[in-house]
Amino acid sequence: MKTRCFVLGILLLFTLVACKRIPGKTAVAFYNCENLFDTVHNAGNEDGEFTPTGKYHYTTAVYNEKLHNIAAVLAKMVTDEVPDGPAIIGLAEIENNNVLKALVSQSSIVRRHYHYIWYAGPDKRGIGVALLYNPSAFLPVSSEPIPVAANDTDNRALRDILYVKGVLYGDTLHLLVNHWSSRLGGEEETEHKRAAAATVCRNRLNMLLQHHAKIIVMGDFNENPGDSSIINILKANGNDAASGSLYDPFASLYNNGEGTLMYNHHWYMFDQVMVSEAFMHNTAGFRFNNVEVFKPSFLADSHNMTEKVPRRSFAGTYWLHGYSDHFPVLMYLVE
Repeated sequence: MKTRCFVLGILLLFTLVACKRIPGKTAVAFYNCENLFDTVHNAGNEDGEFTPTGKYHYTTAVYNEKLHNIAAVLAKMVTDEVPDGPAIIGLAEIENNNVLKALVSQSSIVRRHYHYIWYAGPDKRGIGVALLYNPSAFLPVSSEPIPVAANDTDNRALRDILYVKGVLYGDTLHLLVNHWSSRLGGEEETEHKRAAAATVCRNRLNMLLQHHAKIIVMGDFNENPGDSSIINILKANGNDAASGSLYDPFASLYNNGEGTLMYNHHWYMFDQVMVSEAFMHNTAGFRFNNVEVFKPSFLADSHNMTEKVPRRSFAGTYWLHGYSDHFPVLMYLVE
């Protein structure tokens, strides 16, 4: 049975707050934290590399600095646009609820009182996705992990998709947080795994779209806008969302040369946030406004390159005192 870690706080109080509509602007973020592990080996998980005696020499000091650094990124997000920071933040490469508890307790963000939703999943390294939310803005109503099978001869389980239904300042939203399989082993050789995740995500979308729901799909898809599973299965594109499709605003940024991670001197836009048609055309509640790749100067590194790239945590196994190999992404919503 999957372990449910669902922190709600004082539910009735937050219900009253969340159901009161506050005009203005809010933000939704997604961030791949690049191996946010604790230092403890968990039986059954292949997490030994991220322990004090593992090859990364992942000591308590390194772990604490990693937590501090990730929290610093969240603290700086959208403070010019939205002083209270993102109302909702999807996260990837999270080991367990212990790191989430430690993360939301960091001094730079503790005043936001972020709560979290996380489920233990089937990933062999023990990493999965999670959702942080500010309970003064967002009230979760229900959540569940959606399993994904690899659809190959081994029928291996892939990382779950996290589904959350909730109320953002009185507006009902449906969130799907993804981390599709990497291209390790070859893009074509691993494409069937991403296609499997896209199919599962699309099936849930089809159910929700029958009710003209407001849906946000976010994640590290390990595919760029326009790649096969994004455009053909998920049916997400850079055009204004038509009935049944998703609008992917990061397509235009990618076409203009932007990205969230760099490999072999080439930008990839694997991290994206997409919305359903209801965010584009509805006049009631929140509407889509704009997006950005969040890359302030402190989060970037120009080591051996003229172009700023994400200041990652490790070079090989050497601790760089960095953040992640991905830039976060942000979506702004307006009433």
